[in-house]
Amino acid sequence: MAEYADRAIGVLGKNTDGRMAITHCTLNPKVHFSGDKIPDAEELKKFHDSAHRNCFIANTLNCTVDIAE
Repeated sequence: MAEYADRAIGVLGKNTDGRMAITHCTLNPKVHFSGDKIPDAEELKKFHDSAHRNCFIANTLNCTVDIAE
């Protein structure tokens, strides 16, 4: 079982057209694993890479999205 929570921080500014937009976003994910199978460091890296690549926020916004470690 895994639980996910996030506290995203967005920076509001102007885009290249001069319109108000989120110009930068930082995600602060917190993941909690429980049960018999706790992932090791290699599995966690794979999860992190997959989550970053498939992040709907990063794939939707037209700005830089960082993930705080």
